[in-house]
Amino acid sequence: MKIALIKASHDSDFKQYKKYQASPPQNIFSAAAALSGIAEIAMYDETSYHKAPVDLDCEMAVIFMSTPDALRGYQLADLYRRQGKTVILGGLHATFMTEEALEHADAVMKGESEALWQGMLDDYKRGKLSSVYQADSPFDLANIGHYPTEFIRPEIYQGIWSVTVSRGCRFKCRYCTVPRFFREQTYRPIGDIVDEIKRSGQRSFELKADNLTSDRDYCLELFEALAPLNIYWTAETNLRFADDEELLEAAAESGLWYLLVGLETPSKAGLKEAAKGFNNVHRSAEYIRKLHEYNIVVDSCMIFGFDEHDRGIFDETWSFIHDVKLDVCHPTIMIPFPGTPLYQDLEQQGRILTKDWSKYDGNNAVYQPAKMSVEALEAGCYDFTSRYFSMGEMIKRKASHTKRFGASMALSLP
Repeated sequence: MKIALIKASHDSDFKQYKKYQASPPQNIFSAAAALSGIAEIAMYDETSYHKAPVDLDCEMAVIFMSTPDALRGYQLADLYRRQGKTVILGGLHATFMTEEALEHADAVMKGESEALWQGMLDDYKRGKLSSVYQADSPFDLANIGHYPTEFIRPEIYQGIWSVTVSRGCRFKCRYCTVPRFFREQTYRPIGDIVDEIKRSGQRSFELKADNLTSDRDYCLELFEALAPLNIYWTAETNLRFADDEELLEAAAESGLWYLLVGLETPSKAGLKEAAKGFNNVHRSAEYIRKLHEYNIVVDSCMIFGFDEHDRGIFDETWSFIHDVKLDVCHPTIMIPFPGTPLYQDLEQQGRILTKDWSKYDGNNAVYQPAKMSVEALEAGCYDFTSRYFSMGEMIKRKASHTKRFGASMALSLP
């Protein structure tokens, strides 16, 4: 049986951001690992450079999609169904907008897909495919397979491979899909992680985790196991991690060089609104300084459009990112993703302005802001972004990055 695994991606600035952050996405690679030996696989990751073809040589097309990519996913699904192929939709958007997704698919996989494949394929072969498949419990990461390298080569991800470490997050930020998709935080056996890294033959990795350092003891053991491998790695975690000197030193010694953190906004009221009051804004500069002492690059999105934000937030954020010496900033308008409390509240309040999912890309205000107009929010974010990526600002950052991290690393940073 031939199965095509596709990560749909809509052409937008959001896609360019994903390319910058590129490493192999969990959904299609973990699916390929789960299907190893069961089916003949073809993979297309549209977030990189593998555009899904118009004509697919397969019986079944499985398309994973996030909300900004949903219309592209539906476009492909409709195309392949017209060709007589069975189409399965999965990923975040299909999980939270299941009825909508079923208008374009023969079946939907909700949540983690690894435990669903065998039952779904058995049903398919018997001609009794159900419309919805959902696992009863979180997937045991001890059973996850190694990401296959024979379908898509690491070179298209700028040499950065990825390995699954954990899934889920103990925090419940109101705008985040993660705790609603995974339900609880799970961890992979450390020996399996080390084995996959060794087998890959790569030296640069993203450790796939939604909040890497939640379990301190686990991470200390993990970093100790990674240290002899002579690799470089990046990950996502809370900035407060820098307050733990032992953990920070162990991470740096094991190869941490680039960290994505969730600063989001300098507004304490905005953070409280987002159920992210655990962020200590006043200590951000201290935490980033500690990370810099270990030559670790610090990256964060800065989000505009919380209900507490007025037009002054753009200048306030500009001062903040420079005061704390943030290395890389990704400005974005807040996105109310389906499935989150934020989306539910805005919908109940009648403030969702569009369900054109292609506009859920961080550049468009898809809801009515509380303290400014849609036009002011979009223009403010656009002006902030243009200023941040202006030639003058980039030259200043290059000089600062060269001084802090060295010339070779500075060249790789925006």
